[in-house]
Amino acid sequence: VGRISYSLYLWHWPVIVVLTPATTGQRGASLVLVRLAAMLAGATASYELVERPLRRADWSRWRRRALVPAAAFGTLAVVIGATVPPVAASTARLTVAPAKAMGDPLPALTGVRVPTAAQPLRTWIFGDSVMADSAPGITAALQATGDVQVVADSAFGGWGLSTAHTWPADNARIIAQYHPELAIATWSWDDQWAQTDPAAYEAQLVAELNDILSPGNGVAGVVLLEFPQTGPSPYYIDPAVQASKWGQQNASQLAWNDLARQAVASFPGRAVYLDTQQLFAPGGRFYSWYRTPNGAWVRARKLDNTHLCPYGAAEFGALVVQQLTPVLHLAPAAPGWQLGPWVRS
Repeated sequence: VGRISYSLYLWHWPVIVVLTPATTGQRGASLVLVRLAAMLAGATASYELVERPLRRADWSRWRRRALVPAAAFGTLAVVIGATVPPVAASTARLTVAPAKAMGDPLPALTGVRVPTAAQPLRTWIFGDSVMADSAPGITAALQATGDVQVVADSAFGGWGLSTAHTWPADNARIIAQYHPELAIATWSWDDQWAQTDPAAYEAQLVAELNDILSPGNGVAGVVLLEFPQTGPSPYYIDPAVQASKWGQQNASQLAWNDLARQAVASFPGRAVYLDTQQLFAPGGRFYSWYRTPNGAWVRARKLDNTHLCPYGAAEFGALVVQQLTPVLHLAPAAPGWQLGPWVRS
């Protein structure tokens, strides 16, 4: 074992990654034995066929000496190729945003004035990191109508009513500084609270909406967005663990979505809930890549299967505009907005 220890070091991790309960049908002690056998076999083979012959070779000849820098440069090229990040996912021509697939059209926001190009609706976007990724696309789509101006974007990673305990003061500061008339938001950091104590969380969410819609502060409406369906986390190697964690995450997300839908019902004419599953989970399926009208595939989600790439944010923005247009009487978005400089921000 000492003699082949370096080869064992090289082989142990690939074996653990490849030989899983899903690929071998083994679990517990039997899986450990299968992995140990594979590690020993691979380490022994690489030691006898690669490591040992190279150590015993006569390196005095110039041809063999030339292999050393060639191998070094080849290894360097592989390392660079494997570690340099790919070109950032951009955006492209959008598919037509799907029509609302379930339920009735959004109820009217009777408290919100009809915007015009001369007096666009001042809008505030807030939420967590998924909303922060989505905000550039939603902003570009809304402002392309000419009837909306996003005056504040306070979304940041980790935001939630359970994590941002200063939200009443934050709300007051943002509203006083930017004077928004409409607020658009979504987040996921309260999912566990929503699932374990729905009554208490709904009361807190209603309190948040009531605070934002306080009479006299200028905010006339709130739009809560169904949190975009997330995919299985790539950070769990074991497929069984990955599937279990994904199921738990989906259950808690659904709990938040259900309570958000219920909370807006306490503010008729002033708050609405916008479904997003027709875009992010059509037919109950999760997608990381979307197909464009010209047949190309563009990544819509980052590698964590949660946060959005520019194309996903653009599709999200198109969906928001499509569903809010009859509610807010928006003009059509100017063509080409999804290809603007925001995709590189």
